[in-house]
Parts: sequence; structure tokens; C-alpha cells
Amino acid sequence: EFSEVNTDPRTGNITVRSGELTEVVEITQSSAEFVAAMSVKADDLNADADGDELTFTVTSNVAWTATTDVDWVVLSPAGSEASAEAVTVTATVAENLLTKERTAVVKVAADGIEETVTIVQGGSVPKPQAMDGAGTESDPYLIKTVGNMLAVRDAAKVDATTYFRMEND
Repeated sequence: EFSEVNTDPRTGNITVRSGELTEVVEITQSSAEFVAAMSVKADDLNADADGDELTFTVTSNVAWTATTDVDWVVLSPAGSEASAEAVTVTATVAENLLTKERTAVVKVAADGIEETVTIVQGGSVPKPQAMDGAGTESDPYLIKTVGNMLAVRDAAKVDATTYFRMEND
């Protein structure tokens, strides 16, 4: 738990009485040294290939910021002032059009303290995708995506000529 730290010195009195006698003892506590503290809690942050919204929490007694090394993850909020309450950060993960898994590192920093959160997103499984065109010589099927390439087999006509044109590598 984090709480606001009072760094001011404080003074208190102890009064001792015995019959008619009274003695007052003054006690002074010197100022405390402020220590920055931050805690980041993140469960397993694995995103679906279709995109996802994942969350983690940050608690800090000083202002903090969160940044990522990729453009396919957006953090909200990307920072906060000091708070005794945990702040929930939402990581919005964009769709992964690649078949390979990808990883993002989120750095949370506050007053010389840094913690990292790792987000892993699975790769997509390509599916056949309809192509533009009619498959004729004058209007060939256009192959623009991996999904279009997977649809070639089903688009080809048996005992006939079917025309295709590659539009992308």
C-alpha cells in the first residue's frame, strides 16, 4: 500500500502529573526522507490475433508514465499523478495480420524507478478471401493478399481456363 508521506518534522508533548507536580516533556521527530515507490501488477498479457484490450494496474506515490516500443499497442492512460489508489491502464492491441507471433514491451517509469510489462500477441491464421475480378482474360481474379492466394484453388475452374493477376508480392 502506498500513502502520502509527511516529510515535515513533528512535535508532541508528554505530560506527567503526580499530586501537585506537573512535568511536560517535549518530543520532536525529525523530518522523514521521502522515498518514491511504484508497483505494477500485470497478469498474463496475451492478445488474440484479431486484436484485444488488456489491462494492468500501476500504483505509485509519484507521477509515472507508460510507453511502448511498438505502434500497434496504444496505452490509456499513458501516465498519472501520484495516487494511493491503483490506476488501471488499458492496452489496446491492434489486429496482427502477420502469421508470426509478436511481442511488445511496455515501460512504466517514475522518479528513477522502471518496471516492464510484456504483451504477446499470437499470429493470424490466414483464411481464403474473395478476390476482385471475374476470372476472365479481360477481368482476371486479382491476388492482393495471402487470403486471396488461398482462394485460388477454389476459384480455378475445372476443364476451363481461369485468369489470375498478382497485385502484390
